[in-house]
Amino acid sequence: MHSEHSEAPTAACDVIDAIPVRVRDMATLRGLGYSLREIGGLFGITPQAVSAMLTRYQRSFEDIGNAVELRGLSARAVNALGRHGIRSRDEARRNRALDLLSNERNCGRKTLEEISRWLAQGGPWR
Repeated sequence: MHSEHSEAPTAACDVIDAIPVRVRDMATLRGLGYSLREIGGLFGITPQAVSAMLTRYQRSFEDIGNAVELRGLSARAVNALGRHGIRSRDEARRNRALDLLSNERNCGRKTLEEISRWLAQGGPWR
């Protein structure tokens, strides 16, 4: 069964799959509060190497968070926001997404209402 909400989880899975397992493990440990030195010791590399690897993939980790945040929106709403490069609630608020989209011919009332509800749900996923 195909759900209209399947795009964002698929996008998150694609991003996760593109990140090497080793880097995912390091990011997990960092998220659990391990220091760069502790992580480096576990992987047999310097803390600077750990930092460089995490920094290299930082954008990918942000993309995962954004994909999860967009998960509750329909494909139509995600596409409407994506046309303006908007991938998170913060970006939508900063760019005044509702104002941008209300002037588009192909963005209907229901999509605007859906995005409005999504914006009202609260802060970003992170």
